[in-house]
Amino acid sequence: MSVTSRAPTPTHKTATHMHRSNLFAPRRHGSLAAETLRIVLRLLVLCAGFLIAWGCARLKPTAKSDPEPQKVPEVEVALAVPNTTGLVFEESGSVVPFREVTLAAEVSGRIVSKANECRAGRFVTAGTVLLTIDRRDYEIEVRRLQQEVRQAEVSIHEADVELENLRALIVLAEEDQRLQAREVARLESLVTGRAAAASELDRARSSEIVAKNTLQTLRNQATLVETRRESRKAALELAETKLEKAELDLQRTEIRAPTDGVITLEMVEADSFVQRGTALVQLEDTSSVEVRCNLRSDYIGWFWNARNRLAWTPTSDSFSLYEIPRLPAKVRVDSHGETYEWDGILNRYDGFGLDAETRTIPVRVLVTCPTSGVCLSRDPGADSGTSPALVRGMFVTVSIRVEPNRDLLSIPIEALQLGDMVWVV
Repeated sequence: MSVTSRAPTPTHKTATHMHRSNLFAPRRHGSLAAETLRIVLRLLVLCAGFLIAWGCARLKPTAKSDPEPQKVPEVEVALAVPNTTGLVFEESGSVVPFREVTLAAEVSGRIVSKANECRAGRFVTAGTVLLTIDRRDYEIEVRRLQQEVRQAEVSIHEADVELENLRALIVLAEEDQRLQAREVARLESLVTGRAAAASELDRARSSEIVAKNTLQTLRNQATLVETRRESRKAALELAETKLEKAELDLQRTEIRAPTDGVITLEMVEADSFVQRGTALVQLEDTSSVEVRCNLRSDYIGWFWNARNRLAWTPTSDSFSLYEIPRLPAKVRVDSHGETYEWDGILNRYDGFGLDAETRTIPVRVLVTCPTSGVCLSRDPGADSGTSPALVRGMFVTVSIRVEPNRDLLSIPIEALQLGDMVWVV
């Protein structure tokens, strides 16, 4: 009997060993990504559910409470009373000079002196000498013309003496002519009666002709002297006119302040040579000031019909229609906690027509006493003290009071509602 050898078959133990080896083998990358995606999706679903639940809780309607009962508004009633004080229109404005004068040299020459008051910002009174131009040339001219005047006066006196002498000679010549005429008449009667020769009559007539000629010559000389005297009189008047001009030029060598005011600008210094017409000093007149302000165009209708106008009455004259009614005004300034007030007058339009940008009317308010302000904020019994002066550039408040020619009612300012409405009971 033969024996056949076989290869050993794998046993159960070998298969089990192989299965364990596959179990502990590392997983692939694709499987790990899929697992991570599944976890993320679960988290997203969980978050979405949470958000839906929170939104539903927020949108849940709340129970409405009962409305509060409506309250009836309380109002205060005031009476509308007749207006007795008139209307007051207020606008802001600025102070401007009433008059600004530029002093110029009226004669040429070198400035030999300049007063200490002739400085910008200094106050000067009328008649104060500000600048002096060298006057020696003008003094010499005055003396020369004074001599010409005296010479003309002497010439006129000479003519007067000569004319007086000629008039005396004319009287004598007229007497001589009358004598010669009587002699001629006597001889003519004698010649007619043949008591005298004709030659004697001829000589008498010749003497009469000579007397007439002498008289006429003296009269001609007198007329010539009178004409010469008139010419010398005209020369005297011309010399006096030149002298007056020279004396005026001599006075003009001193430049004086024409009015009280403040020096605003100085253009020259001492030792400068100036020509006639050169600007020297600018002076602002402080005797009065004006306030420039703009008024609404609807104010003018109240001004025209006001009862308290000052010297203004509209007439058929076209000029009066271009003037603004003059009304009393107040100018007020607040300074360092104090309030000062000046009296003024609505004086004139500032230019002509409406302002193209603001559609308002520019006007000027005149204040004749800019240093006579009254303090309104002090106690009535306290010392009034000294008020400041209104000067250029100050911002002020202008109040214009109007007494209308119609009956008006006054109401408290609190009664005026938005939209210019008033509740009436």
